[in-house]
Amino acid sequence: MKNRQKSIFYTLFLAITFTIIIAVLIVSKIFYDQTKELIIKDIKSDVKTSLSLLKNSIYPFMDSYSVHEYENLIANELNRKYTLAIVVEDYNMAKILNSKYLVGKINNNQKIEDYDQNNETHQEMINNSYLNIKDDIYNQNGLKLGNIAIYASYDLVEEKLENIITLSIIITLLSTMIVLLVLYFVIHKIVQKPLNSIIKIINNKTADGIPIGKIPSYDSKELAILSSTLNNMISSIKDSRYRLDQNIAFLRSYELALDKSSIVTKSDLNGKIIYANEYFYNISGFKPEEVIGKSHNIVRHKETPKELYIELWKTIGNKKVWKGILKNRGKLSDYWVDSTILPILDENQDIVEFIAVRHDITKMINQQKQLDKIANTDTLTNLGNRYKLIRDISRSSNPALAIINIDNFSELNDFYGYEVGDYIIKQVGQHISGVTRHKNTYTYHIQGDEYVLFNHDIDKDEFEKNIHKLVDIFADISVEVDEEELNFNFTIGVSFESKDKILPSADMALKVAKRNNENIVVFSEAISLNKEYENNIYWTKKIRGAIFEDSFIPVYQPIINNKTNKIEKYESLVRMKDKDRLISPFFFLEISKKTKYYSTITKIMIEKSFERFKDSSIEFSINITIEDILNNEIKEYIYNMLIKYSIASRVVFEIVETESIENFKAVLGFINKIKELGSKIAIDDFGTGYSNFDYLMKLNADYIKIDGSLIKEIDTNKQAQAVVSTIVDFAKRMDIKTIAEFVENKNIQNKVIELGIDYSQGYFFSEPKVDI
Repeated sequence: MKNRQKSIFYTLFLAITFTIIIAVLIVSKIFYDQTKELIIKDIKSDVKTSLSLLKNSIYPFMDSYSVHEYENLIANELNRKYTLAIVVEDYNMAKILNSKYLVGKINNNQKIEDYDQNNETHQEMINNSYLNIKDDIYNQNGLKLGNIAIYASYDLVEEKLENIITLSIIITLLSTMIVLLVLYFVIHKIVQKPLNSIIKIINNKTADGIPIGKIPSYDSKELAILSSTLNNMISSIKDSRYRLDQNIAFLRSYELALDKSSIVTKSDLNGKIIYANEYFYNISGFKPEEVIGKSHNIVRHKETPKELYIELWKTIGNKKVWKGILKNRGKLSDYWVDSTILPILDENQDIVEFIAVRHDITKMINQQKQLDKIANTDTLTNLGNRYKLIRDISRSSNPALAIINIDNFSELNDFYGYEVGDYIIKQVGQHISGVTRHKNTYTYHIQGDEYVLFNHDIDKDEFEKNIHKLVDIFADISVEVDEEELNFNFTIGVSFESKDKILPSADMALKVAKRNNENIVVFSEAISLNKEYENNIYWTKKIRGAIFEDSFIPVYQPIINNKTNKIEKYESLVRMKDKDRLISPFFFLEISKKTKYYSTITKIMIEKSFERFKDSSIEFSINITIEDILNNEIKEYIYNMLIKYSIASRVVFEIVETESIENFKAVLGFINKIKELGSKIAIDDFGTGYSNFDYLMKLNADYIKIDGSLIKEIDTNKQAQAVVSTIVDFAKRMDIKTIAEFVENKNIQNKVIELGIDYSQGYFFSEPKVDI
């Protein structure tokens, strides 16, 4: 049944009406009681007056036995409005008649009758009388002549009360009606009409339920407050709605942007897909009916470790965001995504669903693979380069290595020229690679006239035996130059040392072989200890003396902004001052690490660089290693110096040797701390070795310094150009600035500018100088 709501005016009017009626009833009752009391009081007073008059008038007639006379007096007095009966007991007549003598008059229904004590009707009327007053009658001598009784009728009281009450009720009702009418018009004008006006304005609303008009102000204080409050509320609602519409528009824009740029899916608590955007269908090749209601396992790639998914579900199950890179299975082809998966919570902080936002990074991954291939391949021979060799050594379990050097190659180079020299290097590399048939033995070209044969897991005797066989085979290697066959002699250094020592120890064996004019020398402890001992003693003395004499100094190389072609910053580089020359860190830095002087040199460089730039507005960079970052003493020193000099915003820390990062948590902690203090981060030598984009994103770098080995060949080598172009493209998308190192001539600088590299550094502009 439909609920019919009543008007507040109707309810208010009824409430006031009932209140007035109740008030009238209460007043009428009080008036009735008071009027009744007054009437009775008047009757009593009237009766007493009548009684007193009759007594004084009757007693002479009673003395003279004139009954008829005082009966007339009684009859006359009975005409009073409230008197029912007057009865006189006459003692004189009683003596004569020898019996009780009662005489009187009674008003029987407006008919005056002689009172008869034997009349039952008269007796009943007397007994039911409302009031009776009786008094004795005396003569002048004080003789008691009898008594007189006057009886009052209640009917007469009620009659008078009814008349008064009727008149009172008529007056009250008329007054009430007048009050109600006045009240009705007052309420209608002051309350209902303004409220109806307000309601009309409120009901005139938009589709969203927001009133269009403005409520007018009223003279009444309460209505004025109500009007102001409602107008403020409506204004606030309109503002909120406007902001809500804006936010909805923004959210729709964001949603559209997200849908156009990202792969988006939603899943329920069981991992079943409940929504997927068009991007998902386009890249995966699936159709909606093949996806909706199915588990996310539909895109899980078999190469992804099970442990990764366990960790993923554990993270989002704990109401945290999971981020990572995943390889997904598509219907037509596989693809790589940078994924962010987050739980959606309700108002009770319970998970209701999961949303996954993914960015297609397949191109980036493929570029990285290509970059890795280029970065680990020697561009001249197409063999593995030094970085590839170092990586393979690090992954080996039982390594064996031989460095092969072409004897007297520098003379051939000088005689025939560099182009022929490069041709010879390429041809010899092909021959060496071609005669190396062991399945786990790989050929590398690591520099100039040196090649490496490396096996990651082979018996020592077998490897050494194979190398000796190769000496005879190498003797037959020839290269035709200017219609002339050139033959070569080779010197080989072999090592079976541990992964971290095998390459330098093989190089040491090679040097011994050349010095002793032997074809092959296998490294032994005797060779190692003698050479290393001599070298360490020499440089340890030099380092200790340089520290004592304050001979470690920074030199500064400018970094040029390629848009303005002006110096914008400097790199601070360490040198050892030795008489009139400056010694490169190549000669002393590794020894300083072994002899525990390295941290002292780091502190000297930081303090002198900070001191030099403390009063300058120029940005400068300092090289630090992973070893510095993991050294708590150095870390605290860096933090304290940044605070002491208050120049953190102008300091860039260039992290070198990033391929050796193992404790990512500690490194990221350091990076976050110095960024919190205001400094920036640069990654040095990017583009070779272990460089990869995922690695770069984790380090949150501000600058990438592109490795010099790529920049040196950028104007002539298309592969180097491709690698650098890929790095620059990635950096721009990640809002990371790029710096080209080893810019040595104008051709290189032109190519650097063409590829969009932000900054340049190298001898083309200036060598590192002691002062700026």
